[in-house]
Amino acid sequence: MSELTEAQIEQRARAAKWLLDAEEMIKFLQKRLELVPSSGLSVLNYSNDAAELATHALLLGSAEKSGSDEWYSVVKRFGAHRIEVYGQRDDVCERIVVGTRDVEKMVVDPDAPLVTVTVTEEIVEWVCPPSLHEMVEGA
Repeated sequence: MSELTEAQIEQRARAAKWLLDAEEMIKFLQKRLELVPSSGLSVLNYSNDAAELATHALLLGSAEKSGSDEWYSVVKRFGAHRIEVYGQRDDVCERIVVGTRDVEKMVVDPDAPLVTVTVTEEIVEWVCPPSLHEMVEGA
């Protein structure tokens, strides 16, 4: 068995402390049910490294992937609660401009209340890996 690095030891100590604190909170709430919220808890795990995000996401096992223009996330649900691993979408997926379109927008003009201008916007498609396994293996 290999020795743990100092960073791994520190991470495990932080994780153990976090879990003890969560346990303490649950025990507290079990005695004060009036304080239990109707919404679930969300554990958010941000990563700015694609391989780390993929590694953490794979630890979730079966989970749901989703994305927006800015974010890529993988969510594991436990009833009302969830763990979400997320990062910048362009760290995980490839942004491809497939065209442009002209749209009218209302903007503030110093000399008039609102002005309509035509701007050109990109039409974008995101190509994300079908599996995060290749991101971990490629790191």
